[in-house]
Amino acid sequence: MIDGLNAKLRARKLLRLLDDERALLLSGNLAALPALCAARDHLFQSLGNGGRAGDRALAEFGAQIKARAERNRRLLKAALEGMRQALDQLSHASRSADSMQTYTANGKRVQVESQGPLGGHRA
Repeated sequence: MIDGLNAKLRARKLLRLLDDERALLLSGNLAALPALCAARDHLFQSLGNGGRAGDRALAEFGAQIKARAERNRRLLKAALEGMRQALDQLSHASRSADSMQTYTANGKRVQVESQGPLGGHRA
């Protein structure tokens, strides 16, 4: 009986961790994810290795755990895609800065020299 209660408590804690993970993903606080994910994975493994009590807890809470984990997977995938797009834009902007052209007051085309980040600006 106590094993069953402990397994249910671990399942509920796992659900809370999955909600916390969602909150981190939505807030953009990705630096806090590794510690939370380690705790989440440990709880999930302890449920899986919990014998009959763990099996019963997973049968009771498994659908909720799966739905929240899937939701978080989609959020993480979107966050990674956003970071990839940001890197692509920065890379493109860097390449474009090397070949930037403009026109003088007389209409003559001139190449703008790249000075690096914040080049030419005074603090």
